[in-house]
This record gives sequence, C-alpha cells and structure tokens, in this order.
Amino acid sequence: TGSIVVLIGLSTQCVSTTAIKSLLLTFIGHQCGCLRKGFELAPSILTTLCNISDRITGYLVLSKVTMRVESFMDLYDGLMDHLKSTNAVEKVSKDFKNLSTDYDRVNYLMTKLENLAEIKVNITQKSSEKAVQSRLLGNEYFKHGDMVKSLSEYNKSLFYSPLPTLMDDKVIEPDTSIAFTYANRAAVLLEMQQYECSLSDISEACKYGYPNNQMYKLFERKAKCLLGLSKSHEAMSAIEEGIKSVYGSGLDEKWQSQWIKKFKIMLKLHPNIANSGKQVYPLKFLDSEVKNPQAPSLSSVLGITCIQGRGRSIVAKEKIGPGVLVMTENPYTHVLLPQHWRTHCSICLSRIYNPVPCLTCSNVGFCSNECQKKALKGFHSYECIISNHLFDEDLGKMALLALRIVTCNEPTFFDSVCSDLKTDEGEISLPIPYLSSDYSNVYNIVGHSSDRSVGDLFKRTLMAVYLVELLKRTSYFKGSPDGSSIRIGSIILRHIQNLACNAHSVTELCLGKSLQESHELDIAAAVYPTLSLFNHSCDPNVVRFFIGPKAFVLTIKSVEKGQEVVDSYGCHYAVQPREERQTKLERQYFFLCQCPACVGDWPLYSKLSSQFQVKCTSCHHLLCSTEEICPSCSKKLDLSHHEHLVKSAVLDAEKALAFVLKWDAKSSYNLAVSSLKTFELYCKTPWSTYNNCQEVLKQCFSLSGNIFYLN
Repeated sequence: TGSIVVLIGLSTQCVSTTAIKSLLLTFIGHQCGCLRKGFELAPSILTTLCNISDRITGYLVLSKVTMRVESFMDLYDGLMDHLKSTNAVEKVSKDFKNLSTDYDRVNYLMTKLENLAEIKVNITQKSSEKAVQSRLLGNEYFKHGDMVKSLSEYNKSLFYSPLPTLMDDKVIEPDTSIAFTYANRAAVLLEMQQYECSLSDISEACKYGYPNNQMYKLFERKAKCLLGLSKSHEAMSAIEEGIKSVYGSGLDEKWQSQWIKKFKIMLKLHPNIANSGKQVYPLKFLDSEVKNPQAPSLSSVLGITCIQGRGRSIVAKEKIGPGVLVMTENPYTHVLLPQHWRTHCSICLSRIYNPVPCLTCSNVGFCSNECQKKALKGFHSYECIISNHLFDEDLGKMALLALRIVTCNEPTFFDSVCSDLKTDEGEISLPIPYLSSDYSNVYNIVGHSSDRSVGDLFKRTLMAVYLVELLKRTSYFKGSPDGSSIRIGSIILRHIQNLACNAHSVTELCLGKSLQESHELDIAAAVYPTLSLFNHSCDPNVVRFFIGPKAFVLTIKSVEKGQEVVDSYGCHYAVQPREERQTKLERQYFFLCQCPACVGDWPLYSKLSSQFQVKCTSCHHLLCSTEEICPSCSKKLDLSHHEHLVKSAVLDAEKALAFVLKWDAKSSYNLAVSSLKTFELYCKTPWSTYNNCQEVLKQCFSLSGNIFYLN
C-alpha cells in the first residue's frame, strides 16, 4: 500500500527513472505474483503507471503491469526481475543452453517476450520554438566572441528547424527564420576561417529566402571568404554586387555611406588573407591504390594463407621494408558513433562545421545534400524513426554496427543469401577474389559462440531481439513474409558476436597547439573483411589509420619473405605487462598470445635500454666493441663503421621527430624510414631509440589521415 501511495504521488511530478526504478521493480514484482493468483490491479494503479511511462522513451508490459524502459539495460533488468519473480531463471537458462543456433536462440526469446514486452518509440521531433531559442542563444555567444558555442547553437537551431518543402532543390515556401540562421552561421564560419563552409551557408541562406533588402550583408561575407581563398577576381565581383545591394537596401544615407566605405576598403585588401597558421604536411604517396588478384585490398607483395593454430593469415611474398603501404580497404559498412552524429557526416565521416540536418529527425547531420540523400535512400530511412533508442551507451558500438549491416540491405537480401551460407563456425574455404563488398566474407567471420557463456549469449540475444523490435516500428519489414524478423534477429545476433572480435574503430587525430597536446578520437566502428584477416602480435609490424572510413595499413618495421604480417589488437608489449595483455586478449578474443614479445617477456618501454648494441649483419649475434670477427659465423666486421652509421641514424631519427612535431609528415617520413632500416641491420631490438623512431613513423601516418584542429 505504501508503494502504491508513493507512486500516485510521483505521478504528478517530473521524476527521474533512477529515483523510482527500484520501487517500481519491487512493486511490479509483487503485483505479478498477485496476478498469477487471480487478483487484478486496480484501474487507478494501472493508470498511474501508464501516466508515468508517458514521460519516458518506452515501456515494458509485464502481464498487465506497465514498467519504465529507457534503455536496453532497463529491458534486460526488467526481464531478469520477471524471471526471478516467477522462479524461472534456472529453467530458462537450461532451455537456452540447449539451443545450438542463433536462429533458435532468437526464436526462443521472441516467443518468451511475446505479450510480455512492448517498446514505445519516441522521436526527437522538429521544433520551431527550440530552433528560435538556439538561434538567439547563438547570437549572444557571437556578440561575446565565443565562436565555438555560437556555432554549436546555430547547428542545433538548424537540427530543430522544420524544413520547408523542396522541389528540384528549390524551396516552395521560403522560411526567413532558417535563412537568418544560415546567414548567422556563415558569419561564425567566416570568423573561424572556414571559408568554403561559410560560402555554402551563404548559398543556403539565399535558397531559404534571405530578405533582398539585407543581401549586402551576405555579399560582404562572401567577398571576405573569397579573399581568404585567394579568389580575388570572384571577390571583386561580390564586392560590386554588395555595393549595388546597399543602394537598393532602403538604408538611410548615413548607413549606406558606412557600408559603401566598408566595401571600398575591401577593394584595397591584398587578395590573399588566407589562414597563415600552422599547417599539416601529409604524405602524398597515400593517394595511390594497391592491387592483388587474390584480394584487391591487399598489396601484391602480400598473400593469404592458413597457418596451423592461427587460421587464415596474411604473409609477405617478398621482403618489405618499413613505411610501405600494404593495404587499403573500404569497409563493408560503418556506423558513426552516436556522440558524433551532429559533428561528423554519417556517410563519409568528415568533420562538419555546417551540417546538413536530416529532414525528419533532429539527431543526425551530413556534410552535403548528396550524403543526406544517400543516407535517406538507405539505412537512415529505417534508423531515423528509432534513432533516439540507438543513442544508448548500453547497446555499444558493435550492436549498432550489426544493425547497420542489416539496415543497409533489404530483408529479402538475407533470405536469399543466407540460405547458401553455413550457420556453424567450421572451416570456411576462402573465396577468390576475396572482396570487401561480398557479404559472405562478413557473415563467415568467426564469432566464438561455443566459447561464450550462457549469460553472455542470453544478453546478446536479448539485444538482437530488442533491435528487431525497434525495426518492427519502421517500414523495414513491410511486405516481408512471416518469420523474417526471426531471420533478421539471428543475423544481428551473429554479427553482435563476430564483430566484437573483428570490427575496428575508425579514428580521428585531434590536433592541439602541438602534437604533445593532441589525442586520438574514436568516431566510428566499421567492418573490414580483409583487415580482419590480420592476426595479432604484441610487437606488430604494421599500423593502420583512416581517411574517412577507408582503412590504410603500412609497415613500421621490415618484414621478411614468408613472415606473417601482424597487427595489434590494442595490446602492446611496450606499455602493458605480459600478464595484463594475455588476460585481456583471452577474455575478448579467446586466444592465449604466444607472440615473440610474450614468449620472451620483453620489458616495458620504461625498462628498455637507451644504449644500442651492435649485432652481426649475417647471423645477428651480439658483438663486443673490440671484436673484428663474429664468433658465431666468423664474418669479418668493421664495427667502428657500423657504430658510425648507427650514430648518424640516431641523429636522423631526432630530425624526423623534430619535423613531425611541426606536423611535417612529408619531411619526417624519409628520415624515419632510413633510420629504422639502419637500426634493424646493425642493432639489437627492442631498443628505446628504435621504438621512438617507430612512433615517429606512426605519427607521420596519423597526420595523413582524419584530422581535426582543436584550436
């Protein structure tokens, strides 16, 4: 009774879910027991619970009781409490353990949840009121010189703005409110020296009906942008148009005179007023493509083979030096992480200062109308209506990526394709050519179902069912035969498992005032079928970086002919002790690492020697400075010459570091590569200077990828 009274009291207030979640669960668990005994809840209590549920994003129905559900974990917790209250945990666990396929697992939970769970979808609606509020707030930040916050508010305003109807990219009913927001954002972007973005917003302001009697303001901004881009001839035309616009503006003579004076001053400006700040000089050779008849994403110097105990592997068909591009691959698909939906394009992953909003929801932005149209014709046509529910950290990026694999294809695609694919995880023959666009190469990635606990599989299955229930609220299954939802659920479940071990994070280098003040940011998750073939080593010989969603793999040390080419799965001997690395790898990837660094228990970077040790160039035996003949292979040596070459390479490595700290990857690259080759030929590794030089080379690659200037 006390619980009922408290709930009735809370129903008239705006309360958080967390504050009464425990109370609700206790109360509902008790009432479920009453219902099983034939009792009915009073209508007033049901009404109270329903009123509370209206304030949140969804609800879960247990028997005749409505419970709050704000996220996947609320659904999971609610189901677990229901199973406990009905003493069904042991039986369900036993039944679930006996299921052998993902299809059976999904079907089992869907049946259990039938008439038990229901999700109410909530959309972040467009709002003219919120749009105006954000625009006015943006104006205030602009007046106080805070361009970052001003830009953020103008972006919010456009995300919230209901967009008028377009026909052939022309506005049927102009909206001056939207036009003013674009014009104001153009002013901010001009101050931030984002000239191209500012010009784009000026065009949008005109398209949405910016008043003719104020066009002189836009011409002024346009002229400044063009001068900043060194387009002096076009800038002069904009200035002339601006002067004409002033005369037709209706301003009094005093204001007309002031604006004419502004334009005439601009006529005298030097044509190049572009940003003279610190610039990045990326590597240019990265524009070239690599080809391989066995796998088009791989360089011709690599091959795919099967190594006992390691499965499918990438090996070198000839000796490869450091700094060589060995793979470029577009993902099968990718998903932008929700926290970046408004700052990056969901299609090309470019950082966007002036996002083009989704036409329906207020969550997602794009870099251009082209990317917007591509998304709306594909995955976002389904994900748009449920995007609020995808902004859920409990789902995790692998679940979102699994969903994206589904939403970028129609249900009928999986009905036809999956009938020809194996459902178990036995040995799969490698198709030739091995294509990144071939779904079977994504489907056949190992998911380690047999290695997972019942609890792990149960939770992942419920997550797949939850995502399918969300999809049912869209048009995704329209026209699909009965049973399609179970098939799609099993596909999502399969990928929630295999992506956890094989998907990759797409990163962006956020540059501060210096490289030391910079950091790497995960912006998306993607599945790369070819990249997933690279096995792990705690001392990798390659590193990856990204341009947009495209992955590039380059060597950071020499690889001998026949040697395996290995990546790092996030564990490196220089920064993590062996026990910590092996525990993490075994927990997530289900293998015990036996790479040379683990077998030899190599020291952490902080314990590496700062002094180099010379080795024989033939047999690699360590030498003393007084030895002239190798005691192991009897080769005659000139140690003084070797030491001179190493010391010279150390100086070059220091120069490479100095260049990369100035963001000059182009000048740093050759010095770093040359130094690494010398170190590998004459010195024992690992060695701190050698590791430092590898890090310089990694930074050269990072500076050539996705970059955002923090300042």
